[in-house]
Amino acid sequence: MDYPFIHNGDTEGKLSVTQEGLFTVFELTSRYTPELLRVNVYGNGEPFYLGIPQPRGKGLYLRRRLTRREMLAVPKKIEYAACERKPAEKKAVSGASEGSAWIHRSDGTLTSEGFIAIPAALGSVPRGAVVKNIGGRTYMLFRT
Repeated sequence: MDYPFIHNGDTEGKLSVTQEGLFTVFELTSRYTPELLRVNVYGNGEPFYLGIPQPRGKGLYLRRRLTRREMLAVPKKIEYAACERKPAEKKAVSGASEGSAWIHRSDGTLTSEGFIAIPAALGSVPRGAVVKNIGGRTYMLFRT
């Protein structure tokens, strides 16, 4: 069976569900997006986390094989697949530079007024890199 994959309100790909021996196989193909997508399968209003698609060719691809026991957690009647959208937490991280408030995101990065801070464990600092200690942790800063 094929189901739509919905991202940002548009159908951007498809989810195919097939039987492969004793396994149920979920295969998602969609257009490429630079965002990190966490895909759920929805049915009867209930989500089931499927995984994170990886770049493949000019698009994204995800394949997951589930056993009969794992299928017990999947909604009985699948309606569509869509991205799990977790809004950024609006809490300031202590120690933010220049008094600006950093917003902590679920992927571990911080954002603030045109910058993104990515956690870094550096042995040596690359030439030209901007490294800051924010909230007791080392981050590399980039302009967005």
